[in-house]
Amino acid sequence: TGVSAGMLKNAGGIPTAMVSGSNVVHSWSDTAITIAAASPATSFNLTYPAVPTANCIELAQTLSGSVTGITIGGTALGTTVGTNDANTLCSTAATADMVFNVR
Repeated sequence: TGVSAGMLKNAGGIPTAMVSGSNVVHSWSDTAITIAAASPATSFNLTYPAVPTANCIELAQTLSGSVTGITIGGTALGTTVGTNDANTLCSTAATADMVFNVR
């Protein structure tokens, strides 16, 4: 059935600072991060909604090469994100939704 936020929290896979009640949140707002099973069944997606531009660029570059897929604002970029792509895609609006595929 895949992974869930509860499973990751119970396994210690989420920093306690990111836990707010039953939600997993990012540090720049209390907006919940969605954790959902993905395909193949050995992977899952972390969806960060409404990430501010500066945080989006930093997060994209920090996780580039460390995850199996990165999507910014609906544009899938594969495993790595170049500086130009991060700057362009993260700057098209005040915030961008980001999805990270993890195995």
